[in-house]
Amino acid sequence: MKHCTKCNTTKEKSEFAIFKNSKDGKHSVCKLCANAYRDVYSKTVTGVITKMYGTQRASSKKRQHPIPNYSKIEFTDWLLQSTNFTTLYSNWEESGYQKKLVPSADRLNDSLPYTLDNLQVITWEENDAKCHKDMKEGRNNSINKTVLQFTLDGVFVQEFHSAIHAGRMTGIDRSSISKVCRGTVNKAGEFKWKYKNTEWEEDDDTEN
Repeated sequence: MKHCTKCNTTKEKSEFAIFKNSKDGKHSVCKLCANAYRDVYSKTVTGVITKMYGTQRASSKKRQHPIPNYSKIEFTDWLLQSTNFTTLYSNWEESGYQKKLVPSADRLNDSLPYTLDNLQVITWEENDAKCHKDMKEGRNNSINKTVLQFTLDGVFVQEFHSAIHAGRMTGIDRSSISKVCRGTVNKAGEFKWKYKNTEWEEDDDTEN
């Protein structure tokens, strides 16, 4: 058994998260109290900003971009001077903390790293919609893979900014196009396909 220093209740040790630096290997606060604290903190201005900044660093690493060239303190100052952030945060509070309305930092140019002059503050819903629209229309090519279309004899036909775009323009199933690009099948719609700047995959006996 273990005593929670937050709710002042004695509980089973399984109700406490692992914390290797403590004597018994468990946190002093139970999981229920810890989760409640995180929920409250995540809805504060500081909590929102902390998550936004952490997301930017994680996204930069995933995209192999430089980490933000500003500190969390500089980012906080920039946000708090923005009337838009204050307004969006208030709207999010009044909505009962709906996910779609939480403030979100969006890069004006997705091909460039996070810098304060390449940022705008919009809602999560607007950011998500912009991301999907840019991917669909080929503006977010840091995520899309450019696809090249060839005849079965290897003659270049045309270029598409993604398999989705290729499928939409040619009427050929986009998943089949992707399979050819990955080397899973030989052809799709009587054409060969490959991702730009990649070598031809070895053909197999499976056709589509």
